[in-house]
Amino acid sequence: MTKRRFALYILTLIILIFSILTVNFGNPLELIKRTQSIEEYAGDTSLSVDLIDVMYRVSERRYIQATVKADDNAVIKGVMINGERVFTWCAENLTLSKGDVERILIYYPWVGNESYRIDIITDDGRVWKITTARPVEFEVAFELFDVWTETSTTGEKIIKANYSLKSSGYSNLTVMAFFSEYNHKDLPIFIFYDRNFMPNQTLQRADEIKKCCEYFGYDVRMINWLELDDIATKMEPCILILLNPLMDSNETEIYDAIPSIISDRNGNGLLKDDSDYKRSYLYDWMMKGMIFITPDSTQPNWRILYEDGNVVETRDKLAWNDAANMFTDADKAIQIGRGSAGTSRPKLNIEKTLGLKTWRGKWGFWEDRLRSEGIEYYPYGSFLLTLGGKDYITYLPAFIRVGEGGWVTMRDINLSKDVSGEAIDLAKIILHEPWNTNWIREGWNYDSARKFYKGMGGKIELNDTISVIIPSNVLTAKTYTLRVYLTAYNEDKGEYIAVKRYKEVEI
Repeated sequence: MTKRRFALYILTLIILIFSILTVNFGNPLELIKRTQSIEEYAGDTSLSVDLIDVMYRVSERRYIQATVKADDNAVIKGVMINGERVFTWCAENLTLSKGDVERILIYYPWVGNESYRIDIITDDGRVWKITTARPVEFEVAFELFDVWTETSTTGEKIIKANYSLKSSGYSNLTVMAFFSEYNHKDLPIFIFYDRNFMPNQTLQRADEIKKCCEYFGYDVRMINWLELDDIATKMEPCILILLNPLMDSNETEIYDAIPSIISDRNGNGLLKDDSDYKRSYLYDWMMKGMIFITPDSTQPNWRILYEDGNVVETRDKLAWNDAANMFTDADKAIQIGRGSAGTSRPKLNIEKTLGLKTWRGKWGFWEDRLRSEGIEYYPYGSFLLTLGGKDYITYLPAFIRVGEGGWVTMRDINLSKDVSGEAIDLAKIILHEPWNTNWIREGWNYDSARKFYKGMGGKIELNDTISVIIPSNVLTAKTYTLRVYLTAYNEDKGEYIAVKRYKEVEI
């Protein structure tokens, strides 16, 4: 086919298409005009419709009720909020006659006391109004009213609980059930917080952890060097959170470091000689009921930070992975890694119940060695590590019991500086309270359950049942406690709440 014949063919095809459009739709240019996007009306004013009222409402979800009145015949084409198109809206009638009043329901997660521009697009322009959303009334009622046990056809014990939930304003409501022997102890929570020894990023993370713990009803006290010295001298039961990196006298960030007042109180660069058990001062304190939490260091015994800002490497740290030998009952290494704890395994049941992220560290707790050393542990994450052609199961984060207290470590911040979610996940582990629990053997695989309700900032009223399924052969006690907690999120303030309920269960 020659170029000339090809050009004639294309021209004929265009004329044919134009003719078809003209027959079926009239002038094609008018068709294009009728299908233009609503953005073409930006800045126009509709002559046919008035926006006479805007109300902010809460039902099963939050929505905005916009009421329009037609001054002439009109067609409602769309809705915009703060300049963005919204597609989750409805109206009984889109075509209006003169004098019609129509309510438009716009499903939108508005926030109390915030201002919004509402645009209603019509076929001849737009009408808009700027209004301020009313404050939201936040209410929640959560009650546990019946708990019983059943036995499955395969012999498993099923612990069931009925509860009622009534909520207004909250989103992401989560009901969590934990089944174990439980002995609640109120422990004061301290976070080391001293601008002389901590860079801004660490201080900010400490502030966030404090805020998240307070969401769940805990009182948290920030303590400086002198206050930490006083608390450490008394060695009373508490929860002590130590963040990294710290900072030396040159304002250089120091990773995997511990203040000397809780590690090397005699100032000779050694940790073990400060301990009655020849492990560490922190170990002795944990034996008496202190919970030591290092959210971002799996080997915090690398360096010692002194009051004058000097830093030294710990003289009696003999291996890359011997922190557990100073902080736990282990005589052999129970931490293993090769730049990381391994690749992620399927999430543990407790991870899913608490809704935890995956946290990575250079060293994980080695399952086989934990067992052979007789260490009591409760993990919150599981990995598969391959070394020398062999596979190892490792855990991180984890709680390691030490006497009346214990050690919690989550990850290494110098492996991954992504801290999003760190604070709320740590607060959830504190909410779980493994140190107040005699957990069922390998309970992290089955001793909890979860129910989730989106909420969407609206109203919820329901009765429901949550079930925890336990293998019968691991139940050795006569009496257990079923803890059923509700957490809910306030999107307006960006904060959580927690409601706790308890019930004794006879087996």
